[in-house]
Amino acid sequence: MSLIEVLLILLIILIIFGAKRIPKLGTDLGKFFRYIKEGIRRRRS
Repeated sequence: MSLIEVLLILLIILIIFGAKRIPKLGTDLGKFFRYIKEGIRRRRS
């Protein structure tokens, strides 16, 4: 993925969600990935 594509995707996200909701979206996304990683670790044990 080129830099132009990444910037375009970020711009679209900014337009859709607005600047005020992006920090909350990032927090929720981080929690989601932690939950997934924890589930994978538990399944391997």
